[in-house]
Amino acid sequence: MTNNNLESTFADILSFKPLINKAERIHSLTQIEEWLSEVATITQCNSIHMIGFQPLSPTSYHHHIVGTHCRDIEEETSLDLIYENCREYCSAYSIDLKGCAHALAIPIRGVSGILGSIFITSSAFFSSQQQEWYWSILGPHLLLALKRCLSKERINITKRERDCILWASEGKTSWEISQILGISERTVNFHLSNCIIKTNSANRQQAIVKYLFNHSL
Repeated sequence: MTNNNLESTFADILSFKPLINKAERIHSLTQIEEWLSEVATITQCNSIHMIGFQPLSPTSYHHHIVGTHCRDIEEETSLDLIYENCREYCSAYSIDLKGCAHALAIPIRGVSGILGSIFITSSAFFSSQQQEWYWSILGPHLLLALKRCLSKERINITKRERDCILWASEGKTSWEISQILGISERTVNFHLSNCIIKTNSANRQQAIVKYLFNHSL
């Protein structure tokens, strides 16, 4: 790489600083949508959307779509395929969206516990390689902003329920937890059942994942 190319690269990185600073002050999904609209204007794209995935298992997840045309993204794409691409961290790839001449999906990562994909639409051709480079810088900050927004909705559990689910996350059985906490095994199961209900989970394992993700910030 020549000195001129190096100087150009450093200049591009520095130009992202105001956007990164603004992303670090985001505390609502509405602010994320406004931030995406601003980036779309700067990069001369028609629109930019993002999907954030909260993994529950290799094949199951919660997802959050942010942008002005969320329904189109959800109806016209395969969320399972997008999730798989995010997990494998594949390169950017073209997608078909109604009324869009050019549409690109870019997997983004950078924050433990959450994955994402950026959707860019444009009436003119754009370089997927350049967009990948842009979002390799901006993506982690955007994911952290999304995680911060989602974590505001804390799961309200009691101290004893918290004790039980944390020991369960360490692989302890109900009987082992009862011995550690000095309560009956039946009481442990009662508290864990409450955790399953409060996290809207199907089982103990899912409740553990949701609780740990929700309280990781």
